[in-house]
Amino acid sequence: VRGLSAALRGRWAEAAEEFSRAQRLVPANSSQASLLREAEAWALVMQGKTQEAARILGSRWPLPPEPGFADLALLVYPNLFYTRAEIAVSQGKKDEARRMYDLFLQYAGDRKDPFGLMARASAAARL
Repeated sequence: VRGLSAALRGRWAEAAEEFSRAQRLVPANSSQASLLREAEAWALVMQGKTQEAARILGSRWPLPPEPGFADLALLVYPNLFYTRAEIAVSQGKKDEARRMYDLFLQYAGDRKDPFGLMARASAAARL
């Protein structure tokens, strides 16, 4: 809950630490761990720490949420595409970044965007 609260306030360092801490409290291969890993990576990307986010994610994708984790899933989907786009940019993978930005924008729809992710993704998708 603390990580979610910090992320919704844009306190990225605190959010990343809380998501990391929470991961140690759940089974490593659970859907909860995968959602927490995604949320931590997103918070790291929002701090500009794309290499650390890439290390945490590796080639994994999140598992569907179990009951009780739906609130956290709201942070993960579709932000997971934005996170991966930013990682791809940092690695010089423009085509992959464009594809991930486009997916982010497609699934983000017309949701509220308090952190300007959609505007950044729209601009960056035209790399």
